[in-house]
Amino acid sequence: MQREIDAIRARLHWHQGVADIAVAVALAGAALIVAGLRNLPSPFIGGNAGPLTPVSAILILVQTLPLAIRRRYPTPVLMLTGAGIALYS
Repeated sequence: MQREIDAIRARLHWHQGVADIAVAVALAGAALIVAGLRNLPSPFIGGNAGPLTPVSAILILVQTLPLAIRRRYPTPVLMLTGAGIALYS
């Protein structure tokens, strides 16, 4: 029974890195889609935010993609994403 539990734990530990990458890519895609849709008139989103520029797309990616390595380098990821948020705002 203990071997089975250890095997499951080892498998789950390996998949944490894959899950982190998947979450980072999904968040980046969702953020880019939302930022692109903000230019469209909508009763749910106040005002017209303007088009998605290359600079804003890069800042969105700086905010989201580093989350893939957050377990290994938490402090640099926090500083990088925080800087991206500050510059984007």
